[in-house]
Amino acid sequence: MTIKLIATDMDGTFLNDHGDYDQERFANDYAALQRRGIQFVIASGHQAAELAMTFSAYPEMWLIGGNGAELW
Repeated sequence: MTIKLIATDMDGTFLNDHGDYDQERFANDYAALQRRGIQFVIASGHQAAELAMTFSAYPEMWLIGGNGAELW
């Protein structure tokens, strides 16, 4: 089976207890996923505009906000 997409929630899953993530590590991981043609998607109850600010270094990333009501 070929992995084509990885989706993750934010709070309690992707983010640490301080609401942050290891940006250097994620940059390396994201680049590796892109080289393999794997989409990385953030899915959250947060608003898509807020997610877009958090991941502004990745403008091509798909964001699903508002508990599925918003696609960015």
